[in-house]
Amino acid sequence: MHEEQIQQAQEAIEIALAAGASDAWASVSRSREVDFSVREGKLEEVKDATSRSLSLRLYVDGRYARTQTTDLRPEQLASFVAEAVAMTRALQPDPFRLIPDPALFEGRSSQDLQRNDSAIRDLTREDRLELCHAQNQLRGEKPRGGHLSAV
Repeated sequence: MHEEQIQQAQEAIEIALAAGASDAWASVSRSREVDFSVREGKLEEVKDATSRSLSLRLYVDGRYARTQTTDLRPEQLASFVAEAVAMTRALQPDPFRLIPDPALFEGRSSQDLQRNDSAIRDLTREDRLELCHAQNQLRGEKPRGGHLSAV
């Protein structure tokens, strides 16, 4: 996880605790999707989208809520978290919903599972286009359509 994402999660937790949450759990994610389409040997469409979000689990006075936002600007995040804590107070208590004991996380591996292939992430536009054309050739068809998508 990038340092900025860790910082955003920590800030969200600090804001939640300051707003009256008894406990909070935050995670921040970032994803990028690149999509190339080729038709009749020519590049037809390119999509490149990046998204970020923060997920927050709140424990307030025996109540639990989970909420999410994609607006991670500091001033908006502070407002979002404070409002989420206030709304959680309006829910029915849930005595069975608790954050797991931190002891359960002791000794867990921090090994990178390498879920993201940097070779795909670092492909250039030309590399992606070449892969689309190669797909067409492998199918043994006229170059009428190929598609490459990478997350």
